[in-house]
Amino acid sequence: MYREGIDTFYESYIKRLNEFGFDVESFCLTIDPPSPRLAFAQLDILWKKQDRKLRQLYKKLQTKAKDKDVLVLFNGSNLHPDFLEHLNTFNAYMCFDDPESSSDLSKPVSKFFDACFVGNIASLEQYHAWRCNNVFFRPLGYFTSHVCVNGLTEDIIARRNNDVDVCLFCERQSMWRKDRLDFLEKKIPNLYARGKNWDGGWATHAEMLDVYSRSKIGLNLHNSVGPVNMRTYVLPANGIMQICDNKYFLGHIYELGREVVGYCDVEEVPELVNYYLRNEQERKRIAIAGWKRAVATYNEVAVWEKQMKQIAGLL
Repeated sequence: MYREGIDTFYESYIKRLNEFGFDVESFCLTIDPPSPRLAFAQLDILWKKQDRKLRQLYKKLQTKAKDKDVLVLFNGSNLHPDFLEHLNTFNAYMCFDDPESSSDLSKPVSKFFDACFVGNIASLEQYHAWRCNNVFFRPLGYFTSHVCVNGLTEDIIARRNNDVDVCLFCERQSMWRKDRLDFLEKKIPNLYARGKNWDGGWATHAEMLDVYSRSKIGLNLHNSVGPVNMRTYVLPANGIMQICDNKYFLGHIYELGREVVGYCDVEEVPELVNYYLRNEQERKRIAIAGWKRAVATYNEVAVWEKQMKQIAGLL
C-alpha cells in the first residue's frame, strides 16, 4: 500500500546522502503514482503486451541511467528482468519484504541482477538457493528523521527519567500476528501501543517520536522470520532498550544480552519486561550499548557507504 508522504521522505533521504558526498539521483518506478507496487505476474503481463505506460516509464529510466555507473532498485519491485539488458549500469537488487513477498517480488527477478542486497538476514539462504549473484546482508537501518532527539548522548540516556514503561508502534490487523499482540496487551497492562486496530489508532510521526523520547523499553515482533523491520534499528537509535523476537538471527545484528534482549516465544516477553523494569541500571546499560551500536553501524550514511564499497569491489 502506498504511504502518504513517502515521496518526500525518500527525496529528503537522497538529499542527505548527496550532502554527505554521494552522487545519487532518485527515480520513481511506480506506474501512475501514488499506486501500489505490482506483483511480478502483473508486471510480466504488462511487459509482454508492451504496455504503453510501462514502456514510457522504462524509456525515462533508460535515459536517466545513461550516464550512471550503478542502478540500485531500492524497493525490489516494478523492474522487469528482461529490461535489464537495455541498461548499461551495474544493477543492484534490494528487498526488505522477504520471505512473505518472495514468491511475487524477489524470487522471479533477483537472480538477473549483478548483486543482491537482502534486508532480512534470515533470508540470505533463499537468495543463495535461487543462485543469485553476489549476495550481501543490507540492514534497513534507521533514517535521520526517525531519531527523536538531535544530539542524543550516553549521558542523556543514563539520566533521563522516562514515563512510558513499554511502547510498540505497529498495526494489529494481520491475522498472523494478531494473537501475539492480543496476548501482549493482556499480559502487559502498561503497554503503550498505537497503530491500526489499536484503541488509540494511528499515531502521527511527531507523536511517535515524542513517545520514543519517553520510553524505557520498546517491543518488536515480526510477521515471520527476521529481524528486518525498521523498529529493529529505530528503537536503539532512540536510546530505548529493545526486546525483539527471532532471537537467533537477532544475535547476528546485535550482541544478545548486551546491546539487545531477544526472545523466541512471545510468552517470554511479560517476564522480560518485568525484569528489566525492576532492574533499571541493567536496562540502561543495554539501552546505551544498543544505541552505540545503532549510531555507529546502522545509521543511514554508514549503511549506504558500506553498500557502495561492496558494489565498488564488484565493478
